[in-house]
Amino acid sequence: TICLLFQACSMSVMWLVMARLMIGISCGGNTVAVPLYLGEIAPVNLRGMLGTLNQFAMVVGILLAQILGKPLGRDPEWRYLLGIGAIFSFAQVCLGVCVPESPRWLVMNNRIPEAEKTLELLRGTDEDAKKYIEIEVESMLELAEEEKQEMSVTSLVRKPTLRFPFMVGVALQLFQQWSGINAVFYYSTGFFASAKFADPYLGTVLCGFVNVLATGFAVELMDRAGRKALLTLSALGMTLSSILLTFSLVVSNQFGVELGYIEVMGVLSYVAFFEFGLGPIPWAITAELFGAVERATAMGACSAVNWIANFIVGLTFPAMNGALGSYTFLPFALVTFFAMLFSIWYVPETKGKTLAEIRESMQAKKDDTVTRDKVPLMKEMSSDLKSMGDGVY
Repeated sequence: TICLLFQACSMSVMWLVMARLMIGISCGGNTVAVPLYLGEIAPVNLRGMLGTLNQFAMVVGILLAQILGKPLGRDPEWRYLLGIGAIFSFAQVCLGVCVPESPRWLVMNNRIPEAEKTLELLRGTDEDAKKYIEIEVESMLELAEEEKQEMSVTSLVRKPTLRFPFMVGVALQLFQQWSGINAVFYYSTGFFASAKFADPYLGTVLCGFVNVLATGFAVELMDRAGRKALLTLSALGMTLSSILLTFSLVVSNQFGVELGYIEVMGVLSYVAFFEFGLGPIPWAITAELFGAVERATAMGACSAVNWIANFIVGLTFPAMNGALGSYTFLPFALVTFFAMLFSIWYVPETKGKTLAEIRESMQAKKDDTVTRDKVPLMKEMSSDLKSMGDGVY
């Protein structure tokens, strides 16, 4: 809140840069803490939905910023645009007193009665809820001693039981950013202008609106279809959207055929498929793969990888766009294609599973080879996608 007000009142570029730096540190911390906390308080059957709601809140904020960008994006109104965020951050500070402590953290610190009271607050006090709480506390106690160990990034790499889930978390964060989604958002106005869209600003807002709708749809599907099916569908859809977009750009630029609206549809479908899986799932699933102590370290490392990859894409995209021209989205298509294969072969399904069950599944994944029989796998994916369809219709 203080830094947001500080940047709105900046009297020089240096003041603004320093305020943005501190806000960036805060946002980086939130990208770790929020999925981490939600993963620890959510019941197993709602874990995916609550994790996706975090992504939904972010895309709503992005849409709001896009809508306000044009009327407030000039002098001196830009100060109001930069200061509006202080309203939301102050509300978060005030509502923070209502947030209970993580029951898993309480169990890890031998505060069992407090953990049970917190779970009663979160789950309810009826007989079914009490039985569920007993099972949940027992599950936490089974892993409590192991979770008390000191953890570092080096430990995540060296410890055999943690190395594979850490690799999955890091890879998903890289795929998320190197899919090129933020290149689309950073340079969307210029892209819509080059596609001869009537109003590039409205094109950017439309992109944000599709972003919100797709994320809302993902909230509904997350705990019905499962993470694995949605990740695979998301990566496949983004690959096909990138190919469609590249085809329309090549035809428009090399043959003089105006396909601007197909280009726009390619971008919108690209954004929509991203929010089905590669947007929310890397954050949600990384929090699900680890215990309480290792989860914080793993989420911090994965968040750092995510932001570094984001920085690289934002910095290199203009040069890549200038060098590749109409073929700019082909590298992104290649990344999303590999993300699809990675999701099929290595990402475990975490829907409706406890941490112990997820660890067993991860060990089985680790023991599998890439050359295993693909037929049962495709049957599993078909079953997941069918259940997704049954959930929607």
